[in-house]
Amino acid sequence: MERDRRVVAQFFEYLGSGQIDDWLDLIAIDVHVETPFAAKDSPSSFDGIEEVQVRFGLARSGMMMLEFYDIEILATEDPARWVVTCRSRGEFAGGVTYQNKYSWYFRLKDGLIVEWIEFYDPREIVAVQDAIDKLGQ
Repeated sequence: MERDRRVVAQFFEYLGSGQIDDWLDLIAIDVHVETPFAAKDSPSSFDGIEEVQVRFGLARSGMMMLEFYDIEILATEDPARWVVTCRSRGEFAGGVTYQNKYSWYFRLKDGLIVEWIEFYDPREIVAVQDAIDKLGQ
């Protein structure tokens, strides 16, 4: 159980610090990810490590800085399942800032993340995209 808690904590540490290869090592090849609050024109379901790397790894590589904080990792009655709440702050090129609040639901197997569901405020994503679009004009 402690090993899985460390894996979940490292998920945020590595993603935040941009250590994408280390982050991907925490994730099962056949992982399934859901982001139910994604914009209607964006995908909300990702299957396999390649899709996760493209969606989340590339998004992180486009940021100059990302920090997760106020991280609370909670065990559930099922030792394979974890609930996490946290907040983030980050910055893109051109000084575009990002912040959000999250609830995450993780499932682990054999020390790897096999599934997560990520809830966040989609208005923050739209605001960042609008700001980046304005910089491009």
